[in-house]
Amino acid sequence: MENCLKSKLAPKLERKYVEKNRRNHMKNLCNQLHSMLPTSKDTTMAVPDQIDAAVNYIEKLKMNLEKNKKHLEELKMGLKRAQSLNQTNEPGPITKSPTQIEFHEMGLNMVVVLITSLNNIATFNNIIRLCHEEDVEVVSTNFTLNGNSTLQISHETKMNKSSTTLFDKMKELIYGPSHDGNDVDSQLHLWDYKIEFDALELLPTTSQNPN
Repeated sequence: MENCLKSKLAPKLERKYVEKNRRNHMKNLCNQLHSMLPTSKDTTMAVPDQIDAAVNYIEKLKMNLEKNKKHLEELKMGLKRAQSLNQTNEPGPITKSPTQIEFHEMGLNMVVVLITSLNNIATFNNIIRLCHEEDVEVVSTNFTLNGNSTLQISHETKMNKSSTTLFDKMKELIYGPSHDGNDVDSQLHLWDYKIEFDALELLPTTSQNPN
């Protein structure tokens, strides 16, 4: 009889012991959670109030975290836009204008050779030498670095409007041997403005640097 009563009481005591341990464990967890709240040292609160305060504090932290994440993304986007703008406004490499040569008839026996963006005086001198080799008189010359260089030549005896051999050779000196004479029109044409020949310097050739 006595053994039967003990066997009936044992499960009840065990359940009470387990429940007591569970409650104590939950109470300790609540105390630890409450200790992390900013106001935990200033106030004494019941367990339900501690849980409510902890929940509210956690929600507040989540809101602040989302707000900070949003602010961080805005800063990153602003930085990307600034970098993109700087790259867009960065000066690119300075591209030099290609050298061009033109032939302009001035009156019956005079041709002005205009060379733009020529930065090599040796090429300019070779053009003058070519004129001498072709027995064409060079009346005056003017060389300007990277500017407009000019030769004033006379074709009274050796040249006429249909004679383009010398002009083709000049183009070859400027553009190279692969130049196709059909690519650049070699016909003589009048300028639509007047050139004052008195402003052209007489031989020997002089070099002018705009800098």
